[in-house]
Parts: sequence; structure tokens; C-alpha cells
Amino acid sequence: MTRYTAFAALSGLAVVVALVAWQGVGTLFDALAIAGWQLAWLPLYFLLVMVLAAMAWQWLLPPGKAPKLGVATYMTGVGLAVNWLLPVAMVGGEAVRAHLLVRRRHAAAEAVASVIADKTVQVATQVAFAVLGLLLLIGYGAEGRFLLSILAGVAVLTAALVAFYLVQRRGGIGGSARYISRLLGPERARRLQVTSEEVDQALQSTYERRARLCWAFGLRFAARMVWAGEVLIALALLGHPVGVLVALIIESLTQAARAAAFVIPGGLGAQEAGIVVIGLAVGLPAEVCLALAVVKRGRELAVGLPVLGYWQLEEARYWSRRRRRERGSDDRVS
Repeated sequence: MTRYTAFAALSGLAVVVALVAWQGVGTLFDALAIAGWQLAWLPLYFLLVMVLAAMAWQWLLPPGKAPKLGVATYMTGVGLAVNWLLPVAMVGGEAVRAHLLVRRRHAAAEAVASVIADKTVQVATQVAFAVLGLLLLIGYGAEGRFLLSILAGVAVLTAALVAFYLVQRRGGIGGSARYISRLLGPERARRLQVTSEEVDQALQSTYERRARLCWAFGLRFAARMVWAGEVLIALALLGHPVGVLVALIIESLTQAARAAAFVIPGGLGAQEAGIVVIGLAVGLPAEVCLALAVVKRGRELAVGLPVLGYWQLEEARYWSRRRRRERGSDDRVS
């Protein structure tokens, strides 16, 4: 973890601590106690989001070369868990997904291109989802200054998306492959030895498959819509049910706030502050907003930790087998 990443993480943690201190630990526990053990259903519900996201990614790989849905969902879960729980600026998960694809005998250039294209689709649907939330918030009657701040954030995300896409189309994305390799470390990176030209060519081919790109966009946007159901369920369990439109406002704009704070590991603090500010804007009590933020963070831990644990076991078994094969080869040579 670099000094800047550590500073960003500590800053986010300070925001979380300040929010809890503002409401009080007792008040927060009282709000959570209303839902109780029923909150355990949320990680199971989130599997729907992961399946839709995995299906979107499948469409970005060449026809006939995508992993099966179960495998793609597992790799999607690993990618999400890495981005949620590790200091990787929200892109380490893409590096790990590329690594897992290559380890399952997919071409390295196609693997890297697929996760870069998927990241582009994620940002594109993030912008579209944020615009939807902004329009709904305007209809809800939010204050003008609050709307302007959200509009500014959407504009920044849109500019970043356009710039990222133009760089890809002009053949300048090879640096992303090198960055992904650095994130994986030297041993894993050796399996992703591809040239910039190979990645650029695979990426251009991905974008030329327009129909598959549209399917990916539609499925990823559907995943975000389903994700809003988590807010709907959580608030109902917390004793403050809301309508679908309010849930969409909270989820869409919270996701946008977290995306804008990508330099903070896991969006720590940004997500919590976003939920509180947006929740207050739609009339929720402050303690309920904070309880919702804690519930969403808890779901990330409930989904992410087991997935990361299983992935590490898989990695340990793989590298152990590989070292045994290499030792066997050395013994035969000697």
C-alpha cells in the first residue's frame, strides 16, 4: 500500500468514525436490532447482481470462448471482493479476473481486453444509472444546490468515460495491460505476457461486435437496477420501507459517489457519506441512513471474505502443484 493509498484509506475511515460518533453507537445498534438476523438474506440476494454482471462479461469475450456461467460468476465475485476489500483503487479485481481467465487457458490478450472492455461498460452504465437517479431526484423536489453538486459529479464521470474510451479506440490502452501485470506480481504477471498491439487488436475486435456489446451494456445496467433492490429490502427490514423510486435514487447516486472516490480503498467513507447525504435528501432519518450504510458494508464483508478465502486456497493449490511439477522436471533433467 502506497503512502497516498494509506492516507486515502485513513481519511475514509475517519469519515466513518465521525458519522458513527455523530449518531452514537447505541442509536446505530438500536436501528440494526430491528432487522436482526433477517439481514443475512442480503448476501443471497446479491448473488442475482453477480450473475447478471457475469453474464455481461461473458458477452464481451469472443463467441464460444466465454467461461461457463458458474465459473464466470465465481470470477466476478473474486473481482468484486478484491475491489471491495483490498487497496487496489477499484481496478485490482479486473487484474485478478484476467489472471483467472488465462489460468483457464484463455488467450492472454483476449482476457485483458475483456476486462478492460467490461470496466468501460461498468463506467458507462454507472453514468447512465447516475443520470437516472439525478432525474428521479429532480422529480422528488431536491434543492437546486444539492442537484448541482450531483450533476457536477456525473459530468466528471462522463468525461472520464469518454477519455478512457477514446484512448482505447486510438490504440493507447497497452499501458493498462502493463498496469494489470504489475498488480498481479511477477509470478502471475508472466502468464499475462502480451504486447500492447495484441491487447489493442483484441480490444478493437471486442468493440466491433456491436450486438454483443449492447447485450453487455443491457445486462450490466440490469444488474445495477437489481442492486437497488438491496436498498428496498434493507430499509424494509430496518422498519423504514420506501418505494422503488427512492431506492433507485439512493443506490444510483451512492454508486456514483463511490465511483468518483475510486482512489479510496473500497470507497471507505465515500459510500457511507453518500448514503447519509442522499438518504437525508429523500427524507430518511439520519440513524436509518447510517444503519443502511453499515448493512451494505456488512454485505460486502459477508460476500467478499469467503470468496477471497476460497480464491487464496485455489491459488495456494495451483502454485503448489506447479512447484511440484517444476521440481519433478528438474529431477528428471539432473
